[in-house]
Amino acid sequence: MTIIKKSIAFAKKILRRDRHLSLEKKINQMTKEFSQLYTIDITPNIKDSLRKLSKLMYAKCAYFVFFAADKGATGQTISWCSREHGQCSMYLSRYSKISMPTFDKTIRAAKIIQITDISKLGNEWKKEKAVWLQNNVNALICLPLIIEKKVIGYVGFNFSRKQKESREDDMALLTTFYEMLSISLERQMKREEIVKHKGKPKTAIEEVVKAIASTIKKHDSYTEAHQLRSAKLSVAIAKELKLKEKQIKNIYLAALIHDVGKIYLPSEVLNKPGPLSKSEMKMVKMHPLEGFNIIANLALDPTIKEMILTHHEHLDGSGYPKGLHGRQIKIGARILIVADVVEAIYTKRSYHPQRTMKETLSKVKKYSGVRYDPKVIDACIRVITEKKFSFEAHERVTEEEH
Repeated sequence: MTIIKKSIAFAKKILRRDRHLSLEKKINQMTKEFSQLYTIDITPNIKDSLRKLSKLMYAKCAYFVFFAADKGATGQTISWCSREHGQCSMYLSRYSKISMPTFDKTIRAAKIIQITDISKLGNEWKKEKAVWLQNNVNALICLPLIIEKKVIGYVGFNFSRKQKESREDDMALLTTFYEMLSISLERQMKREEIVKHKGKPKTAIEEVVKAIASTIKKHDSYTEAHQLRSAKLSVAIAKELKLKEKQIKNIYLAALIHDVGKIYLPSEVLNKPGPLSKSEMKMVKMHPLEGFNIIANLALDPTIKEMILTHHEHLDGSGYPKGLHGRQIKIGARILIVADVVEAIYTKRSYHPQRTMKETLSKVKKYSGVRYDPKVIDACIRVITEKKFSFEAHERVTEEEH
């Protein structure tokens, strides 16, 4: 997602209007707010972000509203209002599909509501019109908040003055903010689903891993399948290297959830058919650290957590996120990265076709002793060429087990 490019595009439009802030200042403010919402838990910071964005919009009130479970009323409401505009939270708390039927129907249909002059609304909006005018709202913009194709609430900005026209630059700003808000909330919901095991040290490690894998599958079925195939190959390599049973088990469990940090990546980045932009690649390279942060406080063996953090590190220090070298990378991560890369190269993806195993091994072998441990590479080749390991065979076994 090229948020900075979007910001620059509509910031140029803002420059053409007689506003007090410079282009550079607006870009800095907007991108700062968006990056903050994207990288931290959103709840403690949403009110301040609404305030700052309202000032950019010259809006008098901004609010973020969750729908209640009964589908007919307002749940949690977070709002900011200027001093002269009073508290919009008062009328928002009384919102329901009975008191504001047309608004409710429209926003739940995932449609954007932009009204430049509330006094000119027709009879269909009679109830809403009365509420808004009573609360000194003469224009507004509301955007449905959509998580996993479901409208869970909305984000709105009120104006005490009528708007002369529908302003494209304002909508661009709000739409970008709303997209980032949706991503942040989705991240938080997924994180909460995973960390429900926190504080339960007696929970079997396998059950914790299973719960995490289930969450990953909901987000991206390809990632879930990739992890399973990588896990099978990791185990085969670990056995070939004659590692201890506990090590093999931990490698398997780590491989099953090694890409958990990708649940925070937008699907358009995960499944992009062409090359990633610099900003998109930067996002992707954060997934080992994001994954580690997700499972840091769960009842998992420390070696599993370390493998998730370091499964993209290279012997020559060219990997990420820490740029570790040589012996700084433990054997589990050395095995996992080879299995991960072999599966990724071999399997058909949105950005490359299916390859033969011969082509795959040839590509991986080029980096033996550079990025990857030569012993692990040799063991992987033996497992595939001599012991006839294949992803397809293991997929058939898995299907039979289910």
